[in-house]
Amino acid sequence: MSVLASIIIIIILSVVKNPCDAVRPVVTFTPHWKIVYEGDTVTMSCDVEAATQHTDYSWYKNSEYIGQYVQKYTITSAEEKDGGDYMCRAGGDYSLPARLHVITKGSAERPVVTFTPNWRKIFTWETVTITCDTGSTVRGNQRYYWYKDKVILYEEKQRNITITYAAPKHSGEYQCRAGSGDVSLPVRLEVSIGSLILQAPPNVYEGDTLTLRCHSRPLYKAEKEAVFHIGSKDIKSEQNILDIPNVTTTMTGIYGCTGKVGGDDRKDETFISIQALFDTPQITTYWSSVTEGYAMTLTCYTKRNPARSATELHFAFYRDGQNVQDFSASATYSVLAVQLVHSGYYTCDVSDPSGSVRKRSDAFHIQVQELFSYPEIKLVHTDIITEGAGMTLTCNTVIKHGYTLKPQFAFYRDGHTVQDFSASATYSVPSAQPVHSGNYTCDVRSPRVSVRKRSNVLCVQIKVGVDQPQLKLLPEAATVGDEIVLLCESRNGSLPIHYRFYHNGTLLGNITVHDKKAAVLSLTISSLTMAGPYYCDSGNYFFPQHQQSDTVHLLVMAPVVNMTVTTDNEDEGLAFGSPVTMTCSIQRASSPSYLWLHNDEVVERDSEMYQLRDEGAVLYIESLTRHHTGTYRCNASIALTPSTAYSVLSNTQDINVQEQSPADRNILWPALGILLLLILILTVLLFLYRHRLAPVLARCHRKQPPADVTVDKPAVRVGERPMLEDAHRSDTRDNDLGEYSYITPTENHANEDVCYAYIDINRKRAASDTAKDNDDFSVMYSVVKYPGDTVKTQTTEETSDSTNIYQNFTKAH
Repeated sequence: MSVLASIIIIIILSVVKNPCDAVRPVVTFTPHWKIVYEGDTVTMSCDVEAATQHTDYSWYKNSEYIGQYVQKYTITSAEEKDGGDYMCRAGGDYSLPARLHVITKGSAERPVVTFTPNWRKIFTWETVTITCDTGSTVRGNQRYYWYKDKVILYEEKQRNITITYAAPKHSGEYQCRAGSGDVSLPVRLEVSIGSLILQAPPNVYEGDTLTLRCHSRPLYKAEKEAVFHIGSKDIKSEQNILDIPNVTTTMTGIYGCTGKVGGDDRKDETFISIQALFDTPQITTYWSSVTEGYAMTLTCYTKRNPARSATELHFAFYRDGQNVQDFSASATYSVLAVQLVHSGYYTCDVSDPSGSVRKRSDAFHIQVQELFSYPEIKLVHTDIITEGAGMTLTCNTVIKHGYTLKPQFAFYRDGHTVQDFSASATYSVPSAQPVHSGNYTCDVRSPRVSVRKRSNVLCVQIKVGVDQPQLKLLPEAATVGDEIVLLCESRNGSLPIHYRFYHNGTLLGNITVHDKKAAVLSLTISSLTMAGPYYCDSGNYFFPQHQQSDTVHLLVMAPVVNMTVTTDNEDEGLAFGSPVTMTCSIQRASSPSYLWLHNDEVVERDSEMYQLRDEGAVLYIESLTRHHTGTYRCNASIALTPSTAYSVLSNTQDINVQEQSPADRNILWPALGILLLLILILTVLLFLYRHRLAPVLARCHRKQPPADVTVDKPAVRVGERPMLEDAHRSDTRDNDLGEYSYITPTENHANEDVCYAYIDINRKRAASDTAKDNDDFSVMYSVVKYPGDTVKTQTTEETSDSTNIYQNFTKAH
């Protein structure tokens, strides 16, 4: 193939479009605008691509079928009811809706009469300008016709007329007409000859602010304060003007005011009509029943007040009280392909731009008719599918209302497509495997309208046989009296699974499980004969052949029975230094190991104070000491596995050592020696003190008092130091004892039975020493003489037994 031929083919392929990519038809209008006046002719065309040929066309208005026509649909004389949303269908494709607006002459061209100033009642001799307001629909060279009380007054090119000096004859209803249009609604003007009037605008609409003026003639002396009467309410105002915001139609009625004019009360009343800004809306559609998959359009219809035809309105739609379309300028709510969920009670709200006026329609019920039922998915012929068997699923639905419909079906497993949309309502698997298990659903759709429904969920489990089970023993070794657990589990297999347990070929029990867990059998070891091989097997209802596990062996050991601790000496007290032997006795056990405890602390095997004999069953103490006193126990254990053991603790055995140990005596004797040495030192010190005081006490001798001197017995109290007169202090020094000062008893006390001596002892200090409390002290000595004793003079040696020395120490501060 040449290069030129390849380029031509590429160009041709780029120009030719896939038929499936065709664009939907479009509705167009002739003339080319969507707003027409009442009585005009309009033609709507269902335009499709030139390359697409269609032989049939269908036309719809507000989602309702209006007949089979050719490509063009014409309305020869449009009426207000012809307005709405139009759609067409060319072959199997639908266009988007296109709206046609039909404007009536009355609503579009009727003018409004207004006053300037904007009061409906004035005094005589006042001026007022009356205007014919036509909005933007009247051309500049239009002629205006004026009417009073339905009689023509003027034909002018100006839309304003002015009354310079109002008179009672000018009272009446005024109307106007622009060209050949409709005549306006009448507006009344009142001219009063009174002294006080209540003024209000000629036209008041709901949502407006109503302004009332209690007005008096300029030449009269009138107070500004006025009282306004609104129904049964009286409102006092310091000014003669009252504003009432956001009025409603329910406020229509008679209004009045009272004021003082020339000192007298004057009152005036007038009827004020609050006109509706727009009518209460209504929801309209051609049919209250709509078939699912087709388009539906609801219209919120209302009529504006002709005087306020230019007011912008906003529309909102609700279904069962829930908003389905928020406020917008669109008065329609459309659904291109309705579903069953679109059934319900619809209402619409209409509001002015400020939201001060808002009205709701009555509820309109829409029932969406079902095109076909929700599908149901089922297994064919059986509810149980075993591995390797065939499997067929069907998707069943019912076509409603006699529709000729060829639905399409699709199948899904766990949300993934297993068979795409086709005319087949079945899905088949020749040989089912475990991977085909899952949750199946099917969808049904209409090829011409957008309706698609999903079925219920069908859980399909492909039944498979069990694999070889695994058996576990917990633990793998035990003693008589222990409890063991056997766990048998097949990891694959359809539930329920039946398990059986065996020991040496004997059936122990069977268990059926309904979930993915192991079967558990508990046994209590009653004898050594329960040791040996164990195995299990498993199977299910779908595959009767059972699978057997591998064999697992159980080791059973004899437990420790009747263990006691005894000693070779049963006395309550054991002598210090004596030996003792404690034995851990066991009636029956399988190769136990021993552990000794002294006061709940382990006795080490290499201890110097203990000896372990007979593989630890005997604890020997060669020489008892105080350390050995306490409680002894024996622990025997049997190793079941390297990581587990069976352990038993014996009774307690108390050991009490009575005598003290040599170590205690070695501590006592040095303490006694130190005590005796202290007593000896104190004795020497006392002896030294008495020996030093002997010369002092020898000075106390008997002398006869002179004849002219009266001797009084000294008054001495216990604990007091007697006053000694004519003291002669002499300083004597001793190396360590400090300075001693003694006083020889006076002559006045020589004949007394008790002789006193007082000594001050002052300790010598170095220059750097600091005086401390209690460093200086004093001692008082006394000598008691027995009758018949004689004392020699001071120069004569004393008789050895002449006196007994008493020491009376008094601390002096």
